Amino acid sequence: MVELRFKPGDVGTVPDGSVTNVKVAAGAAIDMSKLTLAITNAEVAAAAGIDKTKLGALAIVDADVDAGAAIAKTKLAALEIANADVAAAAGIAMDKLTLEITNTEVAAGAAIAKNKLAALAIVDADVDAGATIAKTKLAPLDIVNADVNAAAGIVKSKLEALAIVDADVSDITVTKITGAVDGRAATTTGDKDVTAIGFDSVAEEVIIDREA
Repeated sequence: MVELRFKPGDVGTVPDGSVTNVKVAAGAAIDMSKLTLAITNAEVAAAAGIDKTKLGALAIVDADVDAGAAIAKTKLAALEIANADVAAAAGIAMDKLTLEITNTEVAAGAAIAKNKLAALAIVDADVDAGATIAKTKLAPLDIVNADVNAAAGIVKSKLEALAIVDADVSDITVTKITGAVDGRAATTTGDKDVTAIGFDSVAEEVIIDREA
């Protein structure tokens, strides 16, 4: 190895390749414009502290980053990620996202299957007063007396025809039957009961039938 010691003003022209492995004394001032250096990784000490400002701008691409590199998020500038930055085939787990979805974020034409929603506990307050719900959209209802308000006004036309038999009737007075005549009021003072009372409009006569 050749050891050179010189002052900046003493530097002359050295033919390319004429001097190799030059050792410069510590503290020597060297005009870098006079040198062409081909420095490799092996020539840079592991503990070397090289200021970033001493390097040219770096155009780093994916291929320059080792596959096993661990780069902390704090070392990266904030990322403005848009749809175009996410590959169409990207598989992003829902637990990686925090979504605050409101009505306005769901398209009016969105088709969301019921099994994609959590079970809903719907109460009266959740149903709009003007909602029109067809009976076919409800499960069959088993309505009992307790379900009908005591003050409910249900018109007869809203009920199906009733097939009432004797066993269904308990204590109906004659005044509740249209056209019925209470023969008990016309009984004689004797021991014979009147069985029927009628009127002959032609003869204008009252007809009274009694027991024989």
